[in-house]
Amino acid sequence: MQTFCSSLRNIFSFRVAEIDTASFRLHYKVTFPILLFLSVLVGWRQIFEVAISCFSRNSDIPGVFVNNYCYTHSTFSYEESWSKSVGEEVPYPGMDKYSSDKTKVHHTYYQWVSLVIFVQSILFLLPRCFWKHVESGRLEELTKELSKPEVVKESFHGQNLIRSTTESSRLLLRSELKRNGGYFASYVVAEVLNLVNVVGQFCLMNIFLGGHFFFYGHQALQFTGLLEPGFKLFPGVAGCNIYTYGSSGDPQRHSIMCLLPINILNSKIYAFLWFWFVFLFIVSCCALVCRCAFFVSSWFRGASLASGNRHLDKKQLQVVVSQISASDCFLLYLISRNISSVKFKEVVSRLAKEDLGAQKFSDDDENTLM
Repeated sequence: MQTFCSSLRNIFSFRVAEIDTASFRLHYKVTFPILLFLSVLVGWRQIFEVAISCFSRNSDIPGVFVNNYCYTHSTFSYEESWSKSVGEEVPYPGMDKYSSDKTKVHHTYYQWVSLVIFVQSILFLLPRCFWKHVESGRLEELTKELSKPEVVKESFHGQNLIRSTTESSRLLLRSELKRNGGYFASYVVAEVLNLVNVVGQFCLMNIFLGGHFFFYGHQALQFTGLLEPGFKLFPGVAGCNIYTYGSSGDPQRHSIMCLLPINILNSKIYAFLWFWFVFLFIVSCCALVCRCAFFVSSWFRGASLASGNRHLDKKQLQVVVSQISASDCFLLYLISRNISSVKFKEVVSRLAKEDLGAQKFSDDDENTLM
């Protein structure tokens, strides 16, 4: 029964090694589910709620036909009417009487918002897939081996002694060092891909929304109401022209006013996405700066390894950092995030005293470390 329960725990266990940093996880563990949720939310509103509601004075044209026609053929606003006085010159910003000389701004994006956001969410998984493919479970196997307790032959009062860091795991760790240049470089490439993905998606959203997205969040902060600048990008009311045959057989134009309740949601979503993508851009840039500092500065590597591991011996850590490369230090950094601080202290102690030929420590220091 105990064996069966243990097997079930192994099957349904979601505990895996953390093969990346918090800034990296921000892309696929936070941004991906956020975008996926927004995609489903917009899709739900489009399918199961009223996405557009159009008003026509012509009772001969069915309302369902008008709504479907204007939704599939897009609506428009007049650019010259955005700045006119509402209630005196125009009924709504961008709405005006028909004129062939006026510039029409067509709104076609709202049909594709759900799909575009879904594709964006998938793109945030690509750097993670690349890094996971390159990493190939190496860190998980190493941390599992380092975490294994092993029964030692010596006994004390008839009981076997247990040590966390075994001879086999020590030899395994030593074999992993001095061959991590490609490992570290691949991780940096994955972080660069994260940054490129954020910048590229920001530019694509700007193209998707007709060039009005770049300064959308900045302009929104200048208003008391967060979404007041959105009447150009996400109009609540827009126009639609339907052409039918008149009694004489000639084409007849019908100017129709359409309400777009879906744009209330779209405006809030893209306002949030503007600020979120700016935040991701800043975090991604800081992550790359930290990676460069990790590569260049031995002090920074030592500080990174010491963070969260207060009990490390500073002299031993200094010996380890000075003797191994930045790539090997990066592997040790990831290891430190996946094993307990006590076990990591043993790893550093072994590397400092045995693997790297450090100076012999006193017996008192050894008893303190072990």
